[in-house]
Amino acid sequence: MFWLPEVAPGLVLHLDAENPADAVGAARTLPDGQVIRAEDGLYLRTSCGLQVLLRKGAEVGGPLVISLAFDANLGLRVRAVDAFERLSAGRPPPKSHLTQAQFVRLGRCLQALDAALAGLSYRAIASTVFGPAATESVPWKTAALRATTIRLVGAGRALMNGGYLKLLKGGL
Repeated sequence: MFWLPEVAPGLVLHLDAENPADAVGAARTLPDGQVIRAEDGLYLRTSCGLQVLLRKGAEVGGPLVISLAFDANLGLRVRAVDAFERLSAGRPPPKSHLTQAQFVRLGRCLQALDAALAGLSYRAIASTVFGPAATESVPWKTAALRATTIRLVGAGRALMNGGYLKLLKGGL
């Protein structure tokens, strides 16, 4: 999946051709990744999910310049530049802003959403997400797990209905 730069400013960097006369030092090598050609240029998606857009006129091996818009997403773009520089230098990208617990919850939200979209009951969803033993040991109508499952389905629906954009922009 390739994101549009305006949708995911923290994931997509714009690279333009630099005037060779203004170039200082040798051109950097782009990290390996999946490439797709589009009307607006060449998209590269790296293994860590960072995307680079080489606008028309920019060459993969030529000098490049990164331009950042001074707007509300500047911080996200700076993080993306740091990740790009690390990848280009062969170092690991910076760690995600999400904690391990947040990753687990996101996974559960998506699993609960899939089950809800398949028409399963909340009890069946809880059994799918947390295992059958979790739903058998407590009275379902008053179980905290029931409320948790309902919240997970709601959060999954919110992600499906555009909340994923908040994740792309660095929020949760």
